[in-house]
Amino acid sequence: PGERILEELYRIVGVKDSYRYIEKLNILGLLDMIMPVMKRMKLVGKCGYHLVNAYKHSLLTLMFFEKNIESILQTNWGSDIKKYLYEEINAKPRLNTLKLACFLHDIG
Repeated sequence: PGERILEELYRIVGVKDSYRYIEKLNILGLLDMIMPVMKRMKLVGKCGYHLVNAYKHSLLTLMFFEKNIESILQTNWGSDIKKYLYEEINAKPRLNTLKLACFLHDIG
């Protein structure tokens, strides 16, 4: 089941504005079911590093990345960055792994 969950997460982050779909999973109660650690992240409140709970912070990190990646790709180095981000690693674009990392960066 873990491999299937990971595959589905990769499908979700593979679409535009994937943060919206992750939040839909959360609203439906499915996110906590497939990733129980999210329950604990929602209990980690504001602190010196976060203005919101750890779950919301992680979701906002993904949203910020998704909202800003296009402007980064428009810079002088954009074509090189795009080539790097769309290179496949284990049959997945590196961009999708980076988006997943944005969301899961505070999971521990």
